[in-house]
Amino acid sequence: VSHLSWGLNTPDGSDQRVMAAFVLAGIVRGYPQGRTAALQANALQTCVQLLSSAELDAVAPRAVRDAVELRVPERFRLWLLICVGEMCEGTKGAEEAYRQGYHLRLYARLSDRGPGVRAAAAVAV
Repeated sequence: VSHLSWGLNTPDGSDQRVMAAFVLAGIVRGYPQGRTAALQANALQTCVQLLSSAELDAVAPRAVRDAVELRVPERFRLWLLICVGEMCEGTKGAEEAYRQGYHLRLYARLSDRGPGVRAAAAVAV
């Protein structure tokens, strides 16, 4: 889970974060013990916090949007959403996510500029 946040301030770390999200999605998909371990490690909270850091107002300057895109690129947002969806499916993670208001972060991604991210957000919701 800590690898999801690795190198957030460097562009070199984005590929590593994408791979970490991909691996986490594989661990929690259809594997109850993996889901449980991920939830105990606060992976759900970490994924949602990272997704929240990608949110900007529509009037944000281009330079700010580009900086955010480097920190939380489209492929990373896609895999984070897949992780959130998988962690919530058939577990108490969905109840916790709703209580924490995480569904609002997922709704925000429905207007993402990446079509794959929008699709993953729709599935996660």
